[in-house]
Amino acid sequence: MEVMFALSFLVVISGTFLPLLAVVYQERLTVEEEVKALEALEAETYHYLTGTAGQKRDPSIRREDTGGGLIKFCSQWTGVNGRDYEKCLYAAR
Repeated sequence: MEVMFALSFLVVISGTFLPLLAVVYQERLTVEEEVKALEALEAETYHYLTGTAGQKRDPSIRREDTGGGLIKFCSQWTGVNGRDYEKCLYAAR
């Protein structure tokens, strides 16, 4: 009787926490994607400011002239968690 109770308790606990762990893992991967996107934006902005922007451009980053001497660098992606993200940096030369 105690074995059946322990086994059912284990199944209930596992059924509760395993989906939560999967969501936490997806969010962690999404944060890693965001960090990589921000690093790529910073590198692209740095290359623009130093005048070496003609070399290997990242195709996931788009450049917009916002006027007033500002350039907007943006990256859009869909995260592992299924949500859409967009991060932008501005640079003035």
